[in-house]
Amino acid sequence: MEKTIQCYCVNCRQVTNHAVLFSVKEHSNDDDYWWESTYSVVKCLGCESIQFHKEDIDESNFEYYGDGDIDTHPTITTYPRQRYKVEPIGNTWELPELVRGLYVETMDCLNNSRLQLAAAGFRAIIEAICRDAKVPGKNLESMINNLAKSHIITAKDRDHLHAIRFMGNDSIHSLKKYREEEVIIVAHIVNAVLTSLYLIAKKVKYLDMKPISKYTEFIDILDESIAKRTVGDVDILRNFIRHDRRIISEDIPGFENELKANITSGTYTKLSLCATPTTGHSQQYKIESI
Repeated sequence: MEKTIQCYCVNCRQVTNHAVLFSVKEHSNDDDYWWESTYSVVKCLGCESIQFHKEDIDESNFEYYGDGDIDTHPTITTYPRQRYKVEPIGNTWELPELVRGLYVETMDCLNNSRLQLAAAGFRAIIEAICRDAKVPGKNLESMINNLAKSHIITAKDRDHLHAIRFMGNDSIHSLKKYREEEVIIVAHIVNAVLTSLYLIAKKVKYLDMKPISKYTEFIDILDESIAKRTVGDVDILRNFIRHDRRIISEDIPGFENELKANITSGTYTKLSLCATPTTGHSQQYKIESI
């Protein structure tokens, strides 16, 4: 009857029964300190994947109780490695090249318990994001702030990225060691930021009803509306674009200010500015051409 052991299966992502295909043991010949290592090739009885399994035990792995019972806590090493501390995001090929390289190496450090290197690596990822976005700044602090000012990230994300910056700086300059759970929290933050900035952002491009966020897109909507009207018509801006749900109401004042500036400078000629009516406060526009 073949020997079986229980160990973690990377493919099944849980502890399963494994058949031992081959096994070799080594042990100490030293009377002062005892240790034993068992090297095995094992096969999952669920998915049938094969992996290497090493079990190390020495005197420090024994726990003694007053009633004479003894518990052992062996150190287990497997290849492919055991469960991730934090699961890396999928589709890493969709990340910018510089970000992708740093991310893969940093997550490898984290999942192999190289916590200080991982903390420094997460800081480097934040800097790579800033450089990919081409935001200005004399240092990482100002670049992170400009990411938020450019609406690339939220104010809350800005604070999270600064926290990662602090951790990375401490790891590099002060050689501070953070607890594993702290570095794991940072990894989850980085995963969320990368997913939002790159992976989800690419998918949103395929949605027809995504919000209008650029002035050039706003002008395209305005031109379509003007084309359905008559030269000489006078109206307020909201009536020109009121049927388009893709424009967020609070974004309209910013678009309108830029439109006024372009009409005044002669950059935009399809509309002209009218005097503000005495009975209202909204700027009126006259269609000059279609």
